[in-house]
Amino acid sequence: MPKNITKAKHRFPLRQIRHLPVTFRRYWPIILLLIITLSLAFLNYEPGTFLIGWDNLSSELAPAINLKRALFSVWEEYQSLGLLGGIGHAADLPRVFVLYLFSLIPGLPVSLFRYLSTFFPLVLGPIGTYLFLYHRLFKNKLDSRTSQSASFLGGLFYLLNLATMQTFFTPFESFVYFYGAFPFLLYFLTGYLESPRFFSLIVIFLLSFFSSPSFYIETIFVVFCLLLIPIFIDTLLSQKNKIASLKKIAASLFSITVPNLFWLLPVIFFVITNGQVGVQAKINLVTSPETYLRNLQFGNLLDIALLKGFFFNFLDLSGLGKFDYLLSVWRTHLAIPFIGIIGFLLFAIVIVGCYYSITKKFSWTKSLFGILVTCLFFLLGGGLIINTALPLAGELFRSPFTKFSTPLSFTYACFFSIGTVFLLDLFTFLHNRFTYPLTLFTVSLLLVVFMSPAFSGNFIDSNMRLTLPQEYLDLFSYLHTQDSATRIANFPQYTFWGWNYYDWGYRGSGFLWYGIKQPILDRAFDVWDRSSEKYYEEVSSAIFSNNQTEFEKIIDKYAINWVLLDKHVISPDGKTDLG
Repeated sequence: MPKNITKAKHRFPLRQIRHLPVTFRRYWPIILLLIITLSLAFLNYEPGTFLIGWDNLSSELAPAINLKRALFSVWEEYQSLGLLGGIGHAADLPRVFVLYLFSLIPGLPVSLFRYLSTFFPLVLGPIGTYLFLYHRLFKNKLDSRTSQSASFLGGLFYLLNLATMQTFFTPFESFVYFYGAFPFLLYFLTGYLESPRFFSLIVIFLLSFFSSPSFYIETIFVVFCLLLIPIFIDTLLSQKNKIASLKKIAASLFSITVPNLFWLLPVIFFVITNGQVGVQAKINLVTSPETYLRNLQFGNLLDIALLKGFFFNFLDLSGLGKFDYLLSVWRTHLAIPFIGIIGFLLFAIVIVGCYYSITKKFSWTKSLFGILVTCLFFLLGGGLIINTALPLAGELFRSPFTKFSTPLSFTYACFFSIGTVFLLDLFTFLHNRFTYPLTLFTVSLLLVVFMSPAFSGNFIDSNMRLTLPQEYLDLFSYLHTQDSATRIANFPQYTFWGWNYYDWGYRGSGFLWYGIKQPILDRAFDVWDRSSEKYYEEVSSAIFSNNQTEFEKIIDKYAINWVLLDKHVISPDGKTDLG
């Protein structure tokens, strides 16, 4: 007898399918943001290449070794002659631990590790912005459809703007992770301040710990705390019970600070005992004023309106062996009049949003204005006041664009979102069911067109997607079998700059020590220890005077066991004697 296929357990799941449109209507902004972000990541990925160069943390070259270093980071034995860690090395612990877990997965290419760890915060940033806008800024102020549409466009703006591009063009973990963490930190922090619950404090505590890679450059933690002040002031002034407000502020500060003490305390110890070393280092004496002046060149309203920074005038060695603008593709793109008009049109929506936020009295807009003013103060040159009064603090803020561009782009995204609410309100008189789709499509298209080079592989510099020569992997494997209590002197040492160029395309502060367990006397560490700088002065003097006897004395003096000659290192001008 044939089975009755009409029985409930055999029926086609019509009920589940009917729920799919409801689910999509609820979560379509997050789904679309994921699709766009993952597409952007895919279009900027080259299989088989390493994402390497500039100020990179290439911990994927030996995850186990670098995990141990992150755990015991107060004293950096592997750096030069051994030195106190001057930056938040331990802060990278969560990221390195994930890389270590990646290394345990059979068949997963090592070259893929850093791509994954870089694209992860890229995906998170727009989603965090959407959640902040939908659940905080527009909460109980707009209907669901308007809130979703405006929040989606705000998240898309946070992804597709020039500040984000400059953050990821030469990705450095600290800046990249701050991009992904900042919206979520504000989302959960403001949620606790609105409705204080113990569970929310636990979430903030855990999120603060896992966001710690953002603070590898400890200045970013200072920036983050500075930007919390407007939020706390807004909370204090907007509530009648000041004691309760102060308790909430104190509890949230506790949940943010305590999980970061594992890297913050060593940094404080370094500042107290060795703080002047970085300021007085030869490299910083030359580069700090120059870097700050480069930032000031773009400290004007027109460039800040478009979120342009000093990278637009930065020269780099091109694939043709000549120096050209690092962002030459983007300079050409923005030089098109139509693209420039789109850029300023998008900024006009931000300005409209600033005005509309006041008239509509959206939540947390006072805090956003406070963050905006703080960012503009430093980007327009306000740091000069601090530099004059406190030279050490001035050294921390020598490159304000890299520190404040992400919070600034976040405030732009929020006000841009409010500006699109104004557009939707403006067009509602049409009473047309296509008003929302057309507004969404038009504004999204403007963002995509303005940032179109990003979708053709120019979101990340092509010179950072490189094939690592097999010789380096063989070197790492060999040195893993050798005594870790030996020291390496790498050559050539033709310049005091901790920045080298290689014939296979690499340019940056170095990567060798991430793949080996032995200490190495590299110029990248000179800024943290005077003894390391003194070694360079002595060894370069011996090399360029052809004094072999003196060279051998230096080898003995600094207990050097290995001499590593890297023939891939080149002089960028092709003329300098490498020794």
